Amino acid sequence: MRPLSRLPLSLAGLLLAPLAAHAQTTFFGPLPYTSTADRPAEFAPIGFEIHVEDAEDGAIDARLSVNASVIGPGGLTDSVDADDGNIDGSGSNGRSLFAGAPVVVTFSSPLPVAAGLVWTDGGTPTSATFEAFDAGGVSLGTLGPIAIGDLSNLGGTDEDRFFGIAHAAGISRIRISHTSGGYEVDHITWVTLSDGIFSDGFEAP
Repeated sequence: MRPLSRLPLSLAGLLLAPLAAHAQTTFFGPLPYTSTADRPAEFAPIGFEIHVEDAEDGAIDARLSVNASVIGPGGLTDSVDADDGNIDGSGSNGRSLFAGAPVVVTFSSPLPVAAGLVWTDGGTPTSATFEAFDAGGVSLGTLGPIAIGDLSNLGGTDEDRFFGIAHAAGISRIRISHTSGGYEVDHITWVTLSDGIFSDGFEAP
């Protein structure tokens, strides 16, 4: 596909229309999440490029700075359910990101116009708060605190929730915190305006 700058103005306008829908700050979630199919369509309309860090290759994308480490597979791991190839109520056979403090994800340029992550485990139960920051580091607001979590840390996925935000002027970082226990997150997702080649940035196996 040709770059947007070379498209007829009428067609380019149609492709850029979804960006206008992101002009205001919009929060998403917390939404039940077992796979990328559960990501809300409005989070990344047609004409945007979607990137997903699922940690399944054992490393974190170099475009991200995250204060968390890849863990798993193992009995205490709580990966997104579909990451092991089966949606069966368990995330123990996949990988996730673990931290002992609030997880902060910082994005490199070009800054995303939407960003989010999946909270997969923590205190049993706890209350979680999601926060995002604009290009200048100013808070765009918070989602929460929201009661979340079950009574197990053995990989169950019924509690897994997607938190996200859309903000057309750019998002520099996102943060998830909760009131007790360590942190497991997965499927860090960020959305950028496509360069004309529309593709899903999901990691290859």
